[in-house]
Amino acid sequence: LNYIILILLVLSFVGMSSLTVNAKSKTKSLTFYEGGQLSYYDLDIKGITKVKSSNKKVAVVYKSDGEYFIKAKKKGKAKITVKGKKKAYTYNVTVKETPVFDVAIEGMINDGYNSYAVVRVTSPIGVDNIDTFATFNDSEGNPVFTSSAHFDFVGAGQTAYVEIYCGTNLDKIDFTKTTFETKFSRQSDVNYEDVTSKVDYQSEIVGDRVKVTLSGIDCCACYSIIYKDSDGNITGIDDIHAFLHGEMTTFKELPKNTISAEIISKRALRFQ
Repeated sequence: LNYIILILLVLSFVGMSSLTVNAKSKTKSLTFYEGGQLSYYDLDIKGITKVKSSNKKVAVVYKSDGEYFIKAKKKGKAKITVKGKKKAYTYNVTVKETPVFDVAIEGMINDGYNSYAVVRVTSPIGVDNIDTFATFNDSEGNPVFTSSAHFDFVGAGQTAYVEIYCGTNLDKIDFTKTTFETKFSRQSDVNYEDVTSKVDYQSEIVGDRVKVTLSGIDCCACYSIIYKDSDGNITGIDDIHAFLHGEMTTFKELPKNTISAEIISKRALRFQ
């Protein structure tokens, strides 16, 4: 179930027929998705006198603790009009159906004490973060163990990898029967621009650490890095994001028995 409660924290409100001629008007487009986690947009409008929604089945306006909010309800379009003492605001709200995230297990990690699955997610839209909840089942489809994974800043068509704990009853788990539930959050008024081609990623092992150097345009630069031992077994995986300004270098300690570290997924976003 990809679900999410989409609440747009907005001082917005709708379409009045009696906006004054002197009021300065502003129009903005906002996009929401069914199944999205809480998404807030604060208009910070003073002296609101009227609000209205053109389609209350799609989006409604309500007031809570002195603030106004837009709540996206279902797929469709609505015009939200807000009239303040000095300005009028119109928000063209589009609510799209729940996006489908491609989530799969890509490998296993066993450090001698604990076992983890390598989980890959590919996002169909730009998001700030993704939370994936995995249910590991037996061959009959009965739940054995549940766990979760978190991903930050993934653009449309981009992929990220993390490791997720599998519990201790591996002999009971049929990983082909694993099911996933995904939640996400994103900014409704932001364009997630893919600028991966404008960032250079370099990595090397220095002693017992991996050194990663990023350089390029100012953006949010992210990457997944996989670690392996001398037999080619996965010893760990990290997904890292950094706000890049020109060039930056980071060091991270290697998992036990690691002899190689490789960046397997690169993604960079600029928010506009």
